[in-house]
Amino acid sequence: MALYACASIHQPHGVKTFLAAQSLADFFQTSSALSPEKNSTIAQKGREKRLKQEPIEKPDIWQQTSDLIAESEIQVKGQFASLVSAPEFSEFRIFKVLDLGIYPAAYQAMSQWYQSKGFAVIFAHYLSVAASHNEYLSHNVTILLAFNRLYPQLDATQIEPFLDRFTEFVTSSFAGKRQKIGSVKQEIELEAERPIAFKVLINACLEQPSFFGHNLITLAWIMRSKAEFNEPQLVGLTKNLYQQATNPLDDPEDELDKRLFAMSQSSENQEVFELNLKHLIFKQCHNLHQVTLADALAFLYLSFPQEKAAISLISDYYVRVFASIEN
Repeated sequence: MALYACASIHQPHGVKTFLAAQSLADFFQTSSALSPEKNSTIAQKGREKRLKQEPIEKPDIWQQTSDLIAESEIQVKGQFASLVSAPEFSEFRIFKVLDLGIYPAAYQAMSQWYQSKGFAVIFAHYLSVAASHNEYLSHNVTILLAFNRLYPQLDATQIEPFLDRFTEFVTSSFAGKRQKIGSVKQEIELEAERPIAFKVLINACLEQPSFFGHNLITLAWIMRSKAEFNEPQLVGLTKNLYQQATNPLDDPEDELDKRLFAMSQSSENQEVFELNLKHLIFKQCHNLHQVTLADALAFLYLSFPQEKAAISLISDYYVRVFASIEN
């Protein structure tokens, strides 16, 4: 379903949400967070009473993810590249068509590039561009990494819709952009820099968890994909994220709800955290960030044991945020 889900506003989130659901399924299975035994504990009952919500009887991560994709994205029926007749493009023209976002030629340009070079080359090209551009909310990074992570899971019949969605993503995210190339001196200085430590980044992102925790989502994706980056790319990605986390938000409406945040509670108890995630994912069907944020929080919770209470606090806050949206 995610391969036939197009963006309704900006970049497509379906692919990233599918992968987040995969990770959450593993997380819940490993922790046994969804077992009836855990659901009946005193701590769980007390937590649900405090939230004034009914217990979740049969949570289904795949059904909820499917419902959220259907709610948030535009569904397409068919594949576009095969419907476009085009001559063989030169490499220069492929880049030009994609750079300018010329449709429907862009579908064929991407298809021809893939047939000629393969996805690894295409991904590497856009990764260099993403690492050199600091974009609000960092969708240019996280969704790009999600496409790359999904690619090895595809069978032959899924390649064309995958490339269609990837074409739509890169033209909406990277059209008109090139890898930023500075002077020789600037390039040497960049190579000499060190990436910002993940321990520093988690603290910064926890200080700025606004707008569905996009900084936390980005940190989780960078950490998961670290092996894909060369040193200058990791420097660029971590510097950009640090700037996002330590500067004012572009849109003041994206700021934290101070009233709800003041009501939110922290806990180092993993059972409480897991229950927060369940309520975050399953109690509403509002938008895809219910799954992508829950996935990031689960990953970071396991990656930074010293920050369990702070991460649990964020999960509690967003349970309240989504509950308030629904009401």
